[in-house]
Amino acid sequence: MCAFVFLFAAPNVLADPSEPKPIRCLADAAFNDWGDGWYWKGDVHGCILAGSIRITELPAVFPGTTEHFFEEFEITAGTEVISGTDAGVWSFVTYKFRANGWVREATPGLHYLVGYKVHMSGVTSPWPGELPITTDDMEMRFVAP
Repeated sequence: MCAFVFLFAAPNVLADPSEPKPIRCLADAAFNDWGDGWYWKGDVHGCILAGSIRITELPAVFPGTTEHFFEEFEITAGTEVISGTDAGVWSFVTYKFRANGWVREATPGLHYLVGYKVHMSGVTSPWPGELPITTDDMEMRFVAP
C-alpha cells in the first residue's frame, strides 16, 4: 500500500519542466606564477560557457591534511564574462577538491546566470610536487536558484 501511495505522490515532488536545467561544464586548469601573480588559469569546455577561466585564491586555512580555500573566479566565453566566488576543501592525501559558490556578476548576454549556484569538483596533480599544479576535466555545474 505504501508503494501505491508513493507512486501517486511522486509527480508532486518532481522538478518543474519549465525550470532551467543545470549547465554542466568541464575545465582544465593549472596553478602557477604566471608572471602577474599566482592563480589558476585554463579552459572551460563542453558547454555554453566554453572559453577561458581564471581563479584567484584568497587566504586559506590549513587544518590537518586539508586546505579550506576561498576563491574568486572569472569565465570569459567569447565577448561575455561571468564572475563569482566560491569556497571549498582540498585534500593533501587524495588531491580531491570540492567547492560551492555563486555567480555574482555577468555581462548582458549571460546576466541570467547571476545568482546561479556553482559546484566544482575534481582531482589535482600531487602537491607538494612540481609546478604547475594541474586539474583536468574539473566538473563545474551551474544551477538556477
